[in-house]
Amino acid sequence: MSLPPARHRLLLLLALAAACRGEEGGAGTGGGGRDGKGGGTTDSADGGIAIVTRTAYTPAPLAQMGGIEGVVRLDGAAPADSTHQVGRDSARCGARVVERAVQQQGGGLGEAVVWLDDVRSGKPHPELRRIELSHERCQYAPRVQVTSAPSTLNVLNDDRAVHVTTVTHVGASKPVVSIPFTDDGQVVPTELAARTSGVVEVRCAQHPWATAYIASFDHPYYALTSTDGRFRLDSVPPGRYTIKVWHPRGRQVVSQPVQVGAGGAVTVEAGMAVK
Repeated sequence: MSLPPARHRLLLLLALAAACRGEEGGAGTGGGGRDGKGGGTTDSADGGIAIVTRTAYTPAPLAQMGGIEGVVRLDGAAPADSTHQVGRDSARCGARVVERAVQQQGGGLGEAVVWLDDVRSGKPHPELRRIELSHERCQYAPRVQVTSAPSTLNVLNDDRAVHVTTVTHVGASKPVVSIPFTDDGQVVPTELAARTSGVVEVRCAQHPWATAYIASFDHPYYALTSTDGRFRLDSVPPGRYTIKVWHPRGRQVVSQPVQVGAGGAVTVEAGMAVK
């Protein structure tokens, strides 16, 4: 990624300093992970946010492996999209923005987070552990992401508008970091958003409709469904597992048993109701 223009570099340095101060404070007051670091309220299992393995995950050579192919179907009708008046930033972001309720195609549910529960060993984590989130016309893109913990989150501002990005563990009351943006071209990294397994919610203080979610895992067997609800998990050790599905608008976490054999892919289908 290229550096911001020279006129933005001083602003970027100031934003980085503010972010560092926020991380130092957030580490002591925000919602921590299951490791107990950070104090505060932990993520709620009832809300479907307990996505850590119950035993430590260890990468190991795989003599045999299988796969899981599946689709997450939308149960029932999708809620209506919401329209918000932008106000003072309308010259940059348009007079109004449409907040999409769900992403769907052909009965499938997009942006659903899928993972294997209680997988103890298998393929290694991905080498690249850096994800990006952009302010684009007073909304976030992408809206839902999955990654391995720990990962670095780069927050970018593509709007010539003021934004204050806050990152909070779902189920917690205080953000782990707050990042100010004052102009376009800024890029601010943070290590706290995906430091431990769980789900964080990203919001903009100036534009309350702007939300995004990042799900982080302590194992590599996770996926995000495409627009038509499809997903795939590969290089899975043979065995019996539980597939779990979470969506920001889901009424509850969906759980489904699955038996994975060697040399092929098992097909699963799960339904999720949203609100």
